[in-house]
Amino acid sequence: MRKYSTNGAQEYAKNGTGKILVNEFSVAFGKDFDATIAEITDIIVGENINIGGIDFSVVYPSCTLKCNREAFDIEIPEINSICTHMLGADYHSMITGENDIDSLVRDLKNYVAKKYDLILTSHHTPENLSAVEIKIAYLEKIKILIRESISAEEFKDKVKKEYPVYLGENYLDMTAARLFKQTLNR
Repeated sequence: MRKYSTNGAQEYAKNGTGKILVNEFSVAFGKDFDATIAEITDIIVGENINIGGIDFSVVYPSCTLKCNREAFDIEIPEINSICTHMLGADYHSMITGENDIDSLVRDLKNYVAKKYDLILTSHHTPENLSAVEIKIAYLEKIKILIRESISAEEFKDKVKKEYPVYLGENYLDMTAARLFKQTLNR
């Protein structure tokens, strides 16, 4: 099976933060965790590629954390779709700060402007533009809650009160720890 990647994503997986995460998961989960990094067979050069007669376009998010082009979305024009890492209208998001929120909102508003019919993700079910609108509202509210909070616990309490049925509490924990510079006790 062919495995496609960009140079930036391959570097991330083999030597960058992706490799660090895999190593940490190996320690946390032990021998049950498969730490194998897939060998890339084809590097995507440029922003367009045709695989099996289907055109795909590489779209780089504006997120400041991804400025080294280690992450990318894949647009599938034939079905008016985009594949991204995660959207999750009913999930908390990992947020690193207000600049991250601004970048994510900018990217999501671009999805709305392009009127995608389908958003495919690595960690959630297929979603549509209503999920994008929900996520934008969530991110804008999170930005307010960050400013209103003085500690990770206060922030998490406010978010849980605002979004009591949201899944992915581990993402909320990581967000709070990062925003308020705390170490997770696990």
